[in-house]
Amino acid sequence: MLDAYRNNDPVTIIYKGRNGTKTSRVIELLKIETDPYSGVRRIKSYCHLRRAERTFLLERVTDAIPANTELSVISKDSL
Repeated sequence: MLDAYRNNDPVTIIYKGRNGTKTSRVIELLKIETDPYSGVRRIKSYCHLRRAERTFLLERVTDAIPANTELSVISKDSL
């Protein structure tokens, strides 16, 4: 994720929502920040699924690969 952030490369993530549902999303990382009080890390990004800026909690990202990866590393079973 840090390499993608530094290089402005899109990333495909599997994200676990509050209700436990997992979704696959392609995001472009805009900012990675840590809450100074709680230590929670957040990823501000552009989400291609929602076509808008979104903030994701890093602890809920279960898998991440470069979006341009030819090989399907994330299986449908992980959703």
